[in-house]
Amino acid sequence: MTIMMTEVFQQSHNSPELNFLLNSIKTQVWYLKDPETYGKVNQAHADFLGLKIEEIEDKNISNFLD
Repeated sequence: MTIMMTEVFQQSHNSPELNFLLNSIKTQVWYLKDPETYGKVNQAHADFLGLKIEEIEDKNISNFLD
């Protein structure tokens, strides 16, 4: 199951509590800042891509498409 998040996470981008919650679940969670740019991602999504969270956030999604 994959959940795509929106404005709630945009407004709480640097919340330690939110980061803890997001990274404690096994479901992939992410949102796009715009149609081409990752915003926040959780550890499950980073693991799926085989990357670190900081390698994904704020990057163009086309960097991760084959």
